[in-house]
Amino acid sequence: AIEVGRKAVEFAIAGDTNVMVTIQRVSQTPYLVEYHKQPLKHVANQEKTLPSEWINESKNGVNSLFLDYVLPLIEGENVPAYLNGVQRFTVFK
Repeated sequence: AIEVGRKAVEFAIAGDTNVMVTIQRVSQTPYLVEYHKQPLKHVANQEKTLPSEWINESKNGVNSLFLDYVLPLIEGENVPAYLNGVQRFTVFK
């Protein structure tokens, strides 16, 4: 999410407006992505559904293909920064 925001700012500074930052996975192991932009008219009000091959046979959950896709997205831990016991937040200049 942080990198998507960074790319959005870069695109805006470069004069690219009415675009959405997209993420394209280029490698599973190691997990690598590239960031691109798409015109909003190509993505706004569009529905993207979960691929049916990611649904388990009982149709009540997901299978290992889904887990293979999603686990790199949720790995790690984002530990908040604290100063004197108070959580620190980003301050924009």
